[in-house]
Amino acid sequence: NYNELEKIIVKDVLFYYKGLYIRSFLFPDSKKLRKILKEKLKRDTIIPKAYNMFEYLVENNYKGQIILEQKEDGDDCKKEIIKLINKYKDKLNILVHSYYYDKNLDIKNKTGAKIGFLYNGMNHLSIKLTPEYIKESNYDFYSLMWELLFMSKNIKAITDNKKDLYLWTIDSIVHYKLTLFILRRLYKKYHKLPENIYLITNIPLIINEYLKKDKIAN
Repeated sequence: NYNELEKIIVKDVLFYYKGLYIRSFLFPDSKKLRKILKEKLKRDTIIPKAYNMFEYLVENNYKGQIILEQKEDGDDCKKEIIKLINKYKDKLNILVHSYYYDKNLDIKNKTGAKIGFLYNGMNHLSIKLTPEYIKESNYDFYSLMWELLFMSKNIKAITDNKKDLYLWTIDSIVHYKLTLFILRRLYKKYHKLPENIYLITNIPLIINEYLKKDKIAN
């Protein structure tokens, strides 16, 4: 239980990102990635509750988006998410995405939070992402693996239905440049893109550098 977890001190957070650290050797910005990971993640920490994190954000007047991802298909988890959102929704901008579509809709109905369709192209094949489904669904945004940008008709439908687009997980200059390349091709083909496009990453410090350099973000 959490009382037991609270006593655990994680001695090296970098171990959690071991897979990312190893994969970084494959990328042109390998040296920069490893430096950031070592400097920012090699430290002792404890496992915080979501409530503690949200209190910290409120105290620091955080105005950005917070995206909660429901990791398990259980009613207990859903109920806790609903309680959490309802406690902080007047102070923080909280969104939810998950693979559990019925749970998402229930969370939206009971909190008013924006919900997203989380999709990687393989999981939850009971729902097929198509332009028709996008047109008929009640989602506020779509959260897709960046490689799925190749599904151009779906991206057009997301744009036409005025939905925001979140792309994950962009963890290197390779992912970043390919994402921009595909977005440019889509714009050339359809002459429009979703008004708001967000990048989800494990290394925001580095990705933000690229965005500023290309004058895409300020």
